[in-house]
Amino acid sequence: MENMFTRVSVTFFLLFLFLNTYSQEYDLSGFELSLDQDHFADLLNEDPLTDRNYTISMRLGFYGALANHTYLGLPWVRQKIDQYTIDNLLYELGFREERESHNFVFTVNGFSPIHISHLTEDFTEAQANGYDFANDRPFSSFTGFRSTRRLEGNKLFVHSAKRLDLAINSSFTFGFSSLGLAKDIENLLGASRPDGVL
Repeated sequence: MENMFTRVSVTFFLLFLFLNTYSQEYDLSGFELSLDQDHFADLLNEDPLTDRNYTISMRLGFYGALANHTYLGLPWVRQKIDQYTIDNLLYELGFREERESHNFVFTVNGFSPIHISHLTEDFTEAQANGYDFANDRPFSSFTGFRSTRRLEGNKLFVHSAKRLDLAINSSFTFGFSSLGLAKDIENLLGASRPDGVL
């Protein structure tokens, strides 16, 4: 009898331990570094007259409970927005939360004109075909931070055996546009390009 009690106790302890670790978010659960630059894709591009909207993107972020810290600023704002919008609605509808995770990201996105310079090989031909700098988009960029929360859970329907699994993301982004970073990074990564009048 005592042996059976020990087995049951250990089973419940392990079950409780598993459930506890499943729902608990680590302080720091991961990092993210993502870089994208269309200049590298030009090596595979055989047609020089195709649209060459040079685009840059960089994301540097981390995941875990620390990404939801008030001192970072944005999580505090996002929490207030979530409180008054998503949370009240979700829990009134019977949402049962199973897991909550967070991330905090520094991001840079940049765009540049189709033709980086009037000195590029195909510019004269494109201009003869009607291309004009005035109708092209200028160098533009967005630099900022983003705080994101992800809720995973389900909703059970009372009068049926149906269960609906849900995952809801909410994020708040703050940043600045057109700081000139797109042009600087373009020149850094595309040093072989002609540097002409844009």
